[in-house]
Amino acid sequence: MVNFGRNKDYVMVCPIIVADERLRRQVINGVTPSAAILELRADECHVIDLGKAASIHKRVLSSLPRKDGFSKDLSRSVFQQSLERRFGRFVFPDWLCTRPLRQLRDRAREKHKTGGSVGDVYKAVDEFRVRGNPDPESHGSAIGFIAVVDAEKEKKTTRKAIRDEFDALSKKFVWPEAYIRTSSSP
Repeated sequence: MVNFGRNKDYVMVCPIIVADERLRRQVINGVTPSAAILELRADECHVIDLGKAASIHKRVLSSLPRKDGFSKDLSRSVFQQSLERRFGRFVFPDWLCTRPLRQLRDRAREKHKTGGSVGDVYKAVDEFRVRGNPDPESHGSAIGFIAVVDAEKEKKTTRKAIRDEFDALSKKFVWPEAYIRTSSSP
């Protein structure tokens, strides 16, 4: 990971290790913050151990052999999400946790236990992820909710049904007046 700019002379490096099958599956499924995967790795069992990061000076890095780890933007994005899980410092404010996130969690718990089409929607979702600005209370801040879907469980429903359910639910979220006013003002 490289930072550019004045007084940013160091980079962080992490070792590539041989992962057992359990860790490899967790990394591929994006459920562990301890490791990440390179698209262009030498062996299928290789993962990046994010728990053993070290800082080195950029001059040292320039003398090391270099090989691209990715050929596609999608793979880079998956890697970026791994870094975000491991090193993210985003903390949600109380108003987000006690209002929209609580509404989402309560609805998911309630409907996951039921049958029918709405129950199938919630059963297909493995996890919810929330993305936002580092300061969600800043002017123009946006918060995004992402439903991570299990491909096998999704067969009992459709992407459209999942999207429709969450679009309808998001319209019912209770947002603090100050956030709505700040976010919607020009």
